[in-house]
Amino acid sequence: AGVVSNAVSEVDLEFSTAVSPDSLTTSNVFLNTPSGTVLPTGISPIGVSSWRVTFPLQTQAGDYAIEVSSQVNDLYGQPMAQAYTGPFTIVLPVVEGTITDLNGQPVAGVTLTSDAAQPSVTTDTNGHYAVTFVPGTSFTVTPSSPNLVFGPPWVFYAAPAGSVSGQDYVAAD
Repeated sequence: AGVVSNAVSEVDLEFSTAVSPDSLTTSNVFLNTPSGTVLPTGISPIGVSSWRVTFPLQTQAGDYAIEVSSQVNDLYGQPMAQAYTGPFTIVLPVVEGTITDLNGQPVAGVTLTSDAAQPSVTTDTNGHYAVTFVPGTSFTVTPSSPNLVFGPPWVFYAAPAGSVSGQDYVAAD
């Protein structure tokens, strides 16, 4: 539960009693993501009442919830009293700045792409942008817009640990 500022590929579940291994399967545990439901790629015990659920790496910012159906049984075959939902939010750090023209006026509609597989973003009416990234990854951010050149043409980031601000560009015809 809570806010996570990194990519997520596993969640640990802690039950109040030992769980029957046969009843905790990938068919009764789900991860609801901003893009839809994702099924686990694996479930493994890490203790008598603790289990690790793994799934494809999640890097999209937004609200998530892991759900465990009430079809999970304890060692005596008794089902859980109710289904469980554990919400959390992914809020990734950003590289942010402003794009202005040679007169210092903001430039809206510029696309900034990252080679770190994060979604492209577009500058707003104030020329502001914010590109998300997974902490510890190295990547390059490149602005682009038809008929414009940018200074600098791109910026490389060597595995920043957190958000980076003041990353401004100048656009020229």
